[in-house]
This record gives sequence, C-alpha cells and structure tokens, in this order.
Amino acid sequence: MAREASQPTVSAAVMTSLMFTHFQPSVERMTVSIVRHSSVAQVRPMSPRVSNGTSNRSPLAPVGQTKRNPAVWLVAALLSSGAVVALGLALAVYAFFIEPYHLEVTHLKLPIRGLKARSCPIRIVHFADVHSDPTVRLEEELPRRIAEQKPDIILYTGDTLNSVDAVPICRDMFAKIRPIAPLFCVKGDWDLEPDLALPVGVAGVQFLNGYKVLNIRGSELCIIGNDCFVSQRQLVDSTRKAIPAKMPAILITHQPDNDVVMSGKTAGVDLLLCGHTHGGQVALPFFGPIVTHSRLGTLYAVGLNRLNDMWIYTNRGIGMEGRLPRVRFCAPPELTVIDLVPASN
Repeated sequence: MAREASQPTVSAAVMTSLMFTHFQPSVERMTVSIVRHSSVAQVRPMSPRVSNGTSNRSPLAPVGQTKRNPAVWLVAALLSSGAVVALGLALAVYAFFIEPYHLEVTHLKLPIRGLKARSCPIRIVHFADVHSDPTVRLEEELPRRIAEQKPDIILYTGDTLNSVDAVPICRDMFAKIRPIAPLFCVKGDWDLEPDLALPVGVAGVQFLNGYKVLNIRGSELCIIGNDCFVSQRQLVDSTRKAIPAKMPAILITHQPDNDVVMSGKTAGVDLLLCGHTHGGQVALPFFGPIVTHSRLGTLYAVGLNRLNDMWIYTNRGIGMEGRLPRVRFCAPPELTVIDLVPASN
C-alpha cells in the first residue's frame, strides 16, 4: 500500500519537469518580448531562489543553458536604432542632392493613325516643369541631352520659373534648345503668376494659343495647345473644324486633369502630352506618387496611359516645385522621347 501511495507523487514530479521543459522556450520568448519593450529602469535580473540546499539556478534556465543578459538586447536595440538613423540620413542626402540632378530619358514608340510610312518615325522630345531657381540644376545639361535625341519636334508643357532671378538661366537654356528643332510651348499654372511669368519672347520662345500644322517628310501633323485652366475641349473642337478630318493631332497641355480627360470626350486627339504632377516628386515603391495636385489623384499622374483612342503621356518634369518638398524620391527628372509610327489599323 505504501508503494501504491507514493506512485502518484513521483508521477507528478515527472510531469512537472516535463511541462517546464516543454513550455520553457515559450516562456523565454515572452521574457525577451518584455525586455525589448521595457525601459532600462524596468529591466531586472531574476533573483535566484536558494532554500534548503536547492540549486540557485533559475527554473527558467535549465542545466547547460545560460540565461540571456538584458544588456545584450539593449545594445542590439541601440545598434538597430543607429542603423535606422543612418538609413534615414542616406535617403535624405539622396533625395536632396542626387536624384534631382539625375535626368532619365524615356523612349517610347506609339502608333498613330494618318501618318505615312515613309515619314516615320517622327521623333518628338517632350519635357515639362523646369521650375528654375537662381541656382542651376539641369538647365545647362538639358539642351545637350535634347540635341542627342535628334528630334523633329520639341514640345514643352509649362511651369518655367520658381524665381524671377532665374530668368537668365532660362533664357540661356531656351536659346540653346530653340535651334535644335521646332519648339512649341504652353503655359502652366506657375507661368500665369504675374511675378513668375517668363518675359514674352525671351530667347524666341512663343507660347501656343491655338494650333499649328507641320509637314514632316510628307506627313501632316497638327499641334494643338493653350494655357492651362482654358478649355482644351473647345480648342480641339474648333481646330478639328479647320483641319482635314484624318489629320493626326497632338494636344499639349499642362495638366492631366484637363476637360478633355475629365469629360472622356477624346475624339479628335491622338496623343495628349502633359506634366504638372512631377510624378508625385516623392513616390513610394510599389505604391507610386503620394501627392499629385490633380483632381484625378494618381490616375494618369505619371507615364503612358490610354483613354479611349487617345494616348496620354504625363512627364515627371525637370525641376522641383518652389515650395516644399524640395526633394525628389523615386520620381527622377525626365526627358520623354516619342517615336510616332503609322498605326496598322
């Protein structure tokens, strides 16, 4: 009977030992989590229990395993914080001093109805949003990069100055661009500010307010453009009445959220070129632009899109807005090179 009475006591001890062994890793993880989220003042080593000759080892630290020192976790946390700060500083340096000066050239080939095969490709260079400041950024590089593309037409979609002190910089830039190929410009919202308007006729620059028909190696092409905030749809309608029905037309306007796009009435326009959004100027990987200053949000905010039978290309611009943020991140300055080819159907 005595042996039978002692059996449950032995089994309970064994079961208790097994339970500690089984749950010990989970308890340790809980302890680590507490240490990670506690302040230094709250971290205290567990006091060993010494009684009647029993071991002074914590029940959570079995034989052969050393209990982790909270100071190790504190040092690791400080090193991790230092890495985060270093990464933040590196990204700030990149956004302020590197990406705004890194001009990307984007090449596209777009089929357009009404063009003759012997005339093509017809090469267009499109840029936008120079936003010049008194300090030169890309204004000296831009004419050379445009000339390298050997364009048939150069199209600029507005927002030229951040400061009147930058007029000499813009004058020199446009004076070098204009002889490369026929140049057509429209005004953006910044160009309509009285104190930021580029002087009329500076370096021979003329802003389009209507349309111009070009003959390029036997193919006729209509360039349509006007100031922003003016109805582009009305301008397209009046222009289509004045030109042959099958003549391809390119609409240059500053903003993607113009009334042609907003209404969805794209008839008569084969290609729409715009800027204004700067590609967000700050964008997030896998997400895109954060702020676009467009009523359409991120829709048509950057790059090539299609609406009905009309191509839309939104250029990321050259400069940076005169207000904050004066950075670019995942939205580098852009020069767009578009080769127009005949549409098969």
